[in-house]
Amino acid sequence: DHVLPYLRIRYTPKRERRFGEGVEVVLPTLIPLRPDNGWTAGNVCTYNRILGKVGESLGCRVVDWTGHFLSDRFYLNEELFGRDGVHLNGRGYDVLNHLFYDLM
Repeated sequence: DHVLPYLRIRYTPKRERRFGEGVEVVLPTLIPLRPDNGWTAGNVCTYNRILGKVGESLGCRVVDWTGHFLSDRFYLNEELFGRDGVHLNGRGYDVLNHLFYDLM
């Protein structure tokens, strides 16, 4: 096992992993959050960029879903989130469910 110090996670190199045949590991990016929750757009972008590098190094598929949760003006689509601006509401989960379904 190796340690990625910037994320404090352990991983097993690709050549040593044992997934079932036909199994694909998918890492979804962090969806946008309302900035008053402590996560700026820059934080989310940085996190997603690191996630992409980690996914690539592990041989995982990284799926960026950011655009599906933004309005046509590139703001957080408030219709998909609860009042806290972090958690999805029913409509948001419908979008997420369709995205997962489309991956299969």
